[in-house]
Amino acid sequence: MSIIKFVVLAMLALAVLALPVAGVFAGESVVGAGDHKPVEVDTSPGIMAVGDNIVAPVEVDTAPGIMAVGDNVAGVDIGAVDGAGAGIADCAGEAAYSKFSGAITLIGEWQSQRFIRVTNVEGGDVDFLIDEDRTVFSDLNGLAGADALIVGADVDAYYTAPLIVSLQYPARYAATVVVVKDAGSPRAAFVGIVDDEGRASDGSIVLNVSYNTTVVMQSGGAVPGGTPPGGGTNNSGSFGATAFIGRAVIAYYAITTRSLPPIAQVEDAVVLDKLGVPLFVNGARLHGAEAVVKPDGTIMLPLRAVAESLGHSIAWDAETNTARVGVAIYVTIGSDEYAVGRAVPTKLDAAAELIDDRTYAPLSFYTQILNMEFSNDGGLVQLSHST
Repeated sequence: MSIIKFVVLAMLALAVLALPVAGVFAGESVVGAGDHKPVEVDTSPGIMAVGDNIVAPVEVDTAPGIMAVGDNVAGVDIGAVDGAGAGIADCAGEAAYSKFSGAITLIGEWQSQRFIRVTNVEGGDVDFLIDEDRTVFSDLNGLAGADALIVGADVDAYYTAPLIVSLQYPARYAATVVVVKDAGSPRAAFVGIVDDEGRASDGSIVLNVSYNTTVVMQSGGAVPGGTPPGGGTNNSGSFGATAFIGRAVIAYYAITTRSLPPIAQVEDAVVLDKLGVPLFVNGARLHGAEAVVKPDGTIMLPLRAVAESLGHSIAWDAETNTARVGVAIYVTIGSDEYAVGRAVPTKLDAAAELIDDRTYAPLSFYTQILNMEFSNDGGLVQLSHST
């Protein structure tokens, strides 16, 4: 090939690279079918970011607007994109729950606990323990029963990652929420925790709740009044920020904006006010008393239920908000220092607190003060006497 031909071809190649993808401008994002994962185009004019898998021209309306959940952006492989959009980095935190998606391929039992095996598109398997007393079942229309879980169903299984140190295969997790999906439905579901502006804890999405959004409590109780996340008012009185903010929710929506992060218009939502993790003491399950895992991963256990199961008495001093365990162990609400007799109080990793009018102490209190051993086989919180 002559030098002149080589130079001409090289110039043509550079010219092609300099052309912007049809309809996509530098720095703009493309949102795939309900994935909330931005495909970020490099801000250098006409140059795609390394790792962007744009295998065909992408036609995207550049005018501000909304995108229906389920709309396809042809040619964009969301999973192959390198990195996240700049708008996400500013507000990113940790998701309230980890998620595993796939199809149910097996329903069985493990130590008298029912489980489902979920297999993802790569062929990976994960077993999820389910319990009608604690696992929340949902489809894209709202809460559902456990009978919605059948072999072949396409699901998103949510679980609390900090509890899990599974060394077996398939890994075994305690499912917190299982959402049965429907490819024909225009709706999607968000599961997680939002702040007072409606922003998810990991910054992936903002939930917009309007006056006609229907919100219910998982427990069936009344929903406190207040201002919805994201502003606005709720003339129906069915929604309250005090019920929604900082608590786990399932929010159902059919449209999102093209912004980063996307804003979803919530049609209806369920506040998960009954969530908990199964709690076992010396091999016996404490029914009605479950562990609570906070967003930062701290495991909190109900003081009275655990102490009484170990044979300790509990006395409460309302003036000081202090519980006495046995003869001389003191737990004070709001304090991370725990006293045993006249010894110098021990400072632990978290303060005792009231959750649903019950005193909860961190896991470290039971392991360091009460000398219990902890294990989380299968994602269950299990305490036993030290040997």
